[in-house]
Amino acid sequence: MLNETIKTYDKIAEKYAKKHWHTVLLSDEKDEFAQKCKGKKVLDAGCGPGIYTSFLLSKGFKVISVDLSSGMLKEAKKRVPKGRFYLMSVTKLKFPARRFDGVFCSAVLLHLNDDEANRTIKEFYRVIKPGGLLFISTKMGRKQTVKVYPDGTKRFIHFYTFKFLKESLEKNGFGVEESHKNMKDADGDVWLCIFARKHDTNPTNNQKPAD
Repeated sequence: MLNETIKTYDKIAEKYAKKHWHTVLLSDEKDEFAQKCKGKKVLDAGCGPGIYTSFLLSKGFKVISVDLSSGMLKEAKKRVPKGRFYLMSVTKLKFPARRFDGVFCSAVLLHLNDDEANRTIKEFYRVIKPGGLLFISTKMGRKQTVKVYPDGTKRFIHFYTFKFLKESLEKNGFGVEESHKNMKDADGDVWLCIFARKHDTNPTNNQKPAD
């Protein structure tokens, strides 16, 4: 369903950007990320139309942004001309190990299944420097569904428990620093926000990229 979800985002990119650009999303969390991140090189993983890229650039970070929707990247380049945007999957990032001081990943894992989420977290470990920061936000629960919109477009939505993500993060060399529930969205779903930090060493991971 990932390909179908990407097609949906390509189709609704302009409308989505207009709707959400001036909405206050993760206001406290993005400020906290900016305060906690110890370096300036940041990856916006699953950047969409560039909302968080714009914020991070305004805080002085050197940001690289990736997404699998070409439509969203077109909007991002239009709205954030100073950004650096690339068409790329979070499950297989084309960056060298220990490239970034932090990774900001909002509303991305919810479009991936369990295996893809684990591979993504493993990739985040690979590209983050020791002591680097990871922020994740995703819908909370333990189910999956395909949401069909009035225009016929579809999005695969996967819900995650804190237990699942904590275990995945710890298995892949991160320590959870903070987690909390965010308010319900327009669909009535609760969002889970997690701040995690990469340990200096992780013998089970050993800096190998995901398959």
